[in-house]
Amino acid sequence: MWLIGDLNSLAPKWLCQGIAGYEVKQMPDEFIENSTSEQIYNLVIPTFQTLNSAGWDFETMNGFQFSYLIGEL
Repeated sequence: MWLIGDLNSLAPKWLCQGIAGYEVKQMPDEFIENSTSEQIYNLVIPTFQTLNSAGWDFETMNGFQFSYLIGEL
């Protein structure tokens, strides 16, 4: 996560978090699927702008999981 910020200080939060989470494999696939499936089914997926927010809402909107999924692509 820090390396990305060092390379590009304008890198969005979701990109830094997503790549960091993917690289360290901190969340099992089953956990990600279980915690995001309802939001995906209901099409309540956070936007890139929302995922880039600096507030505590990042965790409550499953920002780590969605960032991981984006980084995985």
